[in-house]
Amino acid sequence: MNNPDESWDFFLRESSNYTSNDQINIYCNNIYVFVYLNIILIPIVIKMI
Repeated sequence: MNNPDESWDFFLRESSNYTSNDQINIYCNNIYVFVYLNIILIPIVIKMI
């Protein structure tokens, strides 16, 4: 998996090249990825506590 910061930088760079409608689609996709990562990371964090 890519470094999250790198992915975010890529997302920000790419999103600036799209029209507003495409930005909305990218934003929704980013939320999906964020939720997916939380599903994976939250149990790991809980185990570490």
